[in-house]
Amino acid sequence: MTPPVLETIYTLEEAAERLRLSKNALARLARRTGHCSVAGRTVLFSDSDLLAIWQGMRVEPTRSVETVKSTLKSEREIHQRAKEFLAKKPKARGAK
Repeated sequence: MTPPVLETIYTLEEAAERLRLSKNALARLARRTGHCSVAGRTVLFSDSDLLAIWQGMRVEPTRSVETVKSTLKSEREIHQRAKEFLAKKPKARGAK
């Protein structure tokens, strides 16, 4: 059986630079999610820790593709109705 290979290890500063976060933000996030190693006051990260943190930061879409398509369809309908409404000639004043 092959022993596990140690990945590249990053300091807090190196990891924060790599993820383009502040050191404090990364340290809080890492401690909250458990994706780091701590030795005293030193916080260290492996490649898999950084990948897990990155995946955890991803945002779920708020709308599905079908919702966007139906919204666009209804917006087209509204635009068409507004165009038709504006094309109508106004009634003469005093006419009943």
